Amino acid sequence: MPFALQVMEGQLPGEILPILSNEITLGRSSGQLLLEDTEVSGKHCTIQMLAGELFVVDHGSRNGTLVNGQKVDRLKLRTGDRLKVGGNEFRIVDWPMASDFLDPMKMLENWCSSLAQGERDGFSQNIAELIRKEWQQCLEDVHLKLTLEARDGRVVNYSVPVKEIVVGRSGVVPLLAEDEEASRKHARFYVREDGRVCVEDLMSANGTFVNEERLAGSRPLSSTDIIRLGKTRMQVSTVLPEFIDPI
Repeated sequence: MPFALQVMEGQLPGEILPILSNEITLGRSSGQLLLEDTEVSGKHCTIQMLAGELFVVDHGSRNGTLVNGQKVDRLKLRTGDRLKVGGNEFRIVDWPMASDFLDPMKMLENWCSSLAQGERDGFSQNIAELIRKEWQQCLEDVHLKLTLEARDGRVVNYSVPVKEIVVGRSGVVPLLAEDEEASRKHARFYVREDGRVCVEDLMSANGTFVNEERLAGSRPLSSTDIIRLGKTRMQVSTVLPEFIDPI
């Protein structure tokens, strides 16, 4: 079930903030959710989504990250939990509408099609065509992002400044190099012309699994699919360089 943050105290009380990406960092000066609060550290904590489960990781913040009143370093979050960051308190809630937004490329394509078909005047069709062309230009610069989880719970985010990568024990992707059940060249991830990410098994010894179903050949992925190579689980998505946070 997708999740959202309901603001209980602090900025925008009562607002529902859907969790649409695999990682959201909260902080006063760094992250996707900026909090104007002197009790909040510059980079305070990160909420991570992996394999359908939600975790919070504190970044050594000055005043700590609290879940249900207790300071935590890393903890799995559940619906109803109260997350306190400085003077801001959030409640973890289910948000079933998130599936409508998990594939923005498909959503944009559907919107362009409905615009062109719903309005027969030339202006609307020209706007839809212009948006399609701009989107295609964006796809030329798209990057891959891998979120990996080792069996011991370590989580690593790895950005790939290309549209295709071969992963395995002999590659450069963290965690996989130490996974003895992964083949040297285990699988290939690539972006199709329509922007969809695909995975292909490279005849690995132990197989590539998508949502625990063994992969035969290649298949397109959604942003919620869980891929397992050996003992390592991962999710793969696309990002545009303009939206990558500076380190």
